[in-house]
Amino acid sequence: MKNVVIAAGYATRLGELTRHFPKPLLKIGESTILGRMLDDIDHIPVINEHIIITNHKFAPIFKEWQQKQCYTKPVTIVDDGTETN
Repeated sequence: MKNVVIAAGYATRLGELTRHFPKPLLKIGESTILGRMLDDIDHIPVINEHIIITNHKFAPIFKEWQQKQCYTKPVTIVDDGTETN
């Protein structure tokens, strides 16, 4: 079973905090919002892949984040091609 996370929004209501950075990757302690979710979901036996849907504007930031992750299931970043809300 695939774990699909829709993270393609622009978080415009957070203003400058997310103007150039995706909300799911904001830090919470030593992790991120997305990281905390995946930490829990990664241990579910029927999950065999994490698919993160993002927008084109933030895709490079998600791909950089992906390179630093060590989940038991593979993480795939999908760029939806959009650059604006």
